[in-house]
Amino acid sequence: SRTRTDYLPSGDDHHARKRPEVVARGERNGNAKLTASDVRAIRAAWDSGQSSISALARRYGMTPSPIANVAQRRSWRHVPEGDG
Repeated sequence: SRTRTDYLPSGDDHHARKRPEVVARGERNGNAKLTASDVRAIRAAWDSGQSSISALARRYGMTPSPIANVAQRRSWRHVPEGDG
């Protein structure tokens, strides 16, 4: 009998790897609360030491955890550095 993994693509065969342009990342995701310019501003403020994670979270109306992930480049990695 066939198992689930026999017919579902995974790894390099998965659609997100074959066609990454169709995956809704960042602002294209309907649940996104930040924009690419917000991400750049958060990273710039964090890198320069101007703001703490808590202060940035209050400014953007979010909890500290996702802001820390953005600042430390664990999320929104598709956003290039600088002005874009």
